[in-house]
Amino acid sequence: MSIRTLSLLAVILGASACQTFRPDAGFDEVSLLVTDRVGMDVVWRTGGEEDEKVSRRVAEMLARPLSADDVVQVTLLNNLELLSTYQELGIAQADVVQAGLLSNPSIGIERRSPGKALEADVALGFLDAFLIPLRRRVAGAGFEAAKLRVSKEIVEHAFEARQGYFELQEKMQLAELREKAQAATEASAESARRLREAGNVPLLDVQREELLAGEAKLELASAEGEVVTARERLNRLMGLWGKATGWTIPRRLPELPKDDAVPEQLEPVAIESRLDLAAARRELEGAAESVGIARIAALIPDLTLTGHYEREPEGSDSTGPSLQLPLPLFNWGRAASGQARARFSQAERKYTALAIDIRSEVRAAYARMKVARGKAAFYRYRVLPLQEEALKQTQLQFNGMLVGVFQVLEAKRSQIEAAEKFIESLHDYWEARTELEAALGRTLPLVAPAEPVADPVAPKGASAHASHHAHH
Repeated sequence: MSIRTLSLLAVILGASACQTFRPDAGFDEVSLLVTDRVGMDVVWRTGGEEDEKVSRRVAEMLARPLSADDVVQVTLLNNLELLSTYQELGIAQADVVQAGLLSNPSIGIERRSPGKALEADVALGFLDAFLIPLRRRVAGAGFEAAKLRVSKEIVEHAFEARQGYFELQEKMQLAELREKAQAATEASAESARRLREAGNVPLLDVQREELLAGEAKLELASAEGEVVTARERLNRLMGLWGKATGWTIPRRLPELPKDDAVPEQLEPVAIESRLDLAAARRELEGAAESVGIARIAALIPDLTLTGHYEREPEGSDSTGPSLQLPLPLFNWGRAASGQARARFSQAERKYTALAIDIRSEVRAAYARMKVARGKAAFYRYRVLPLQEEALKQTQLQFNGMLVGVFQVLEAKRSQIEAAEKFIESLHDYWEARTELEAALGRTLPLVAPAEPVADPVAPKGASAHASHHAHH
């Protein structure tokens, strides 16, 4: 064996001995990837003093009305299911360490009786040592892919929490509207009953108003149940239970921003930012390295270096090396090599397919956001003002005794129905915007709203006056 070969083997053995395992290896890179994409912090919780700081931080946020960013931050710090995925880093890093280790040598001892002959052999897989660099590259690619997968899981939780926040706001706002609708229909039914007692309306009108009041009551109960469901979804995402579930959020959705600050070229941003695509790229690199290992293993399936010691009965000793090379009579390694090539081809096609899907997701999400924005803007700036004006004119006609109280209350109900559709369309916008961010793999900058947030059905003079007449 040459001096150069021995030196290389010594370097490999030294590198193998220096490998150490760290369960949190790579987490700093994960933290940077997450902060770059969603602007939030993540912490590796180990049960020490750092955990106490995180718990205090979470408690401070829960003590005030939560913003969408607060909900996302609590989720990333406190969701136990998410925290469990961090262990994938330790698993992948263990693979890197294992790939850098030599197989343990085997020792065989033989003692023959009645004489004193003794034989001992120490065998070490020799080819294994020279495959260590390749195996470490494969494991390293897997480790990089694991970091990207963990980062992707964190980012997905962030967008899911943001969607849950907007969903809860929508359900709370709709419940508030349906409470107003229930009050209006109950007032109308009570007015009908009083007019019936005075003999001014037929029984059919009373029954119709009572039916509407009953339906409104059922819709309110359904809306309140949806609030509970949406709130519990956020509790699960934020990992909260017990007294910690008493948090609050603003009851109304944010108004539309002045415009949507999106990049001119959305698809390239997604290709660069999507962590699942980056993970697929790393897996593809690892599959390529595996093809090289399979080719070497097919040519030389195994190579064992053995040290032999023998002591004869008369007392003489002998030592010497030996080399064991299996004969490729039955297994030429073609199946393993073919499998490695097939896995590489599979990874290559999956990577390309994912890139195509990502581009399509971005285009579809952007189109949904534009449609939702147009619909919400139409309700906000066209339908709601017209409904308010219609209610005002109906009230004026009521004051002039040209219409009855039922027409005023019907106009009020129409206004509430339009407000419900506006809230639903506004939620559709924020949901579609979050979906676009998820498709891009990063958050978008938020432009200030076009005008201050306003209650689309706040009690005005006409509607309040009509309710007063309905009760009296």
